[in-house]
Amino acid sequence: MLAAISWTLLVAVMFGGYSLLRMLTSGAGLSDFEEQFFRAGHGHAGVLSIIGILFSSYLARTNLSYRSQVVAWSVYLAGVTIMSGGFFVHMAIGEHGESSIGTAMIPTGGVILAASVLYLVWHLFASREKETS
Repeated sequence: MLAAISWTLLVAVMFGGYSLLRMLTSGAGLSDFEEQFFRAGHGHAGVLSIIGILFSSYLARTNLSYRSQVVAWSVYLAGVTIMSGGFFVHMAIGEHGESSIGTAMIPTGGVILAASVLYLVWHLFASREKETS
């Protein structure tokens, strides 16, 4: 189920790429600053969504209950949303060379992502040890 949701989220990221293309080719245009942060947010969302597919697949290889897998995957998704969303927030309200709430969101999302990945790694090792005992 989690992998299916991850694949669906990837389609949403593809739509974001289409939206960027439309903005760049329709004449509405974006400033260089806006385009830079849109591309960064979209790129992070895309890569992290693909990694999310792997994350859900590896969660299934642990001894975690389904409920715990859903919580772990949700935390991962929150990290992706906060990190990539930070680029979009900064694009919308930030100023060139200045910090904003968006630039604070980016490392916060990174910490959440790192914690969720370390949680997965811990349980992959724990599951392996349990199998070999």
